[in-house]
Amino acid sequence: MIVGLAVGAVLLLAAIGIVALFASNRGSGEPTAAFAVGDCVSGLPDAPRKAPCDSPNATYQVMRIEKTAATCGKEVGHFELSSARSYCLKVNLHVGNCYDDATKWVVPSPACAGYAFRVISILPGDQVDQCATIPGVNNWIRPRHEPVVTYCGWRKPRD
Repeated sequence: MIVGLAVGAVLLLAAIGIVALFASNRGSGEPTAAFAVGDCVSGLPDAPRKAPCDSPNATYQVMRIEKTAATCGKEVGHFELSSARSYCLKVNLHVGNCYDDATKWVVPSPACAGYAFRVISILPGDQVDQCATIPGVNNWIRPRHEPVVTYCGWRKPRD
């Protein structure tokens, strides 16, 4: 009988410990669905979430995961979902879609309003000079990340 009570007490304490462990992790600020290298992200900067990489809303792709943003290097941007994880990003734009890059973050611009950038062509490497040879192109974006790509496009001239 005493052995049974002792085993019951040990099991009860173990159950309390497991519940306490899960409860403490829930309040840590770590997201329920973390991102992995290669995942595409939409909703930045306010509500980052995974998105199919071929979606026009998936304007960034996770290149690396670091402990701090300072170690992201040449990647275009970063965001943090906890104090222990920084996601280093590259731009992920799509031909035929429009984007607003007036702030730090590139976001979709479905109506292609204002000074939005419409992607006409994506060239591998640093080919800014080649953009001028493509009909309809009057602007370009060449992010600093590796591998280097050049986005050739059209932008309404500023007044």
